[in-house]
Amino acid sequence: MIISKSTNPDNDLYVIGAHIIDILQSTGENSIDYFELHQKLKVHVDVSMQIFSLSVSWLFLLGVVDKNDDGAIKKCF
Repeated sequence: MIISKSTNPDNDLYVIGAHIIDILQSTGENSIDYFELHQKLKVHVDVSMQIFSLSVSWLFLLGVVDKNDDGAIKKCF
């Protein structure tokens, strides 16, 4: 479901991932709480927690994000 022909492209993981990267770039800090990131994303895109989790996992696999000692999402760029 990274790219799907049967759904709106705005719901694809790579588009949601791009929104997450934009939010991470706009924050002044190196990490952000998982649920706070979801809330900031929902301001721009109506995304379920499931799709958000899959998008964060995809970014983790790409090496764009990591988890810090507190469990927050840490940007790796």
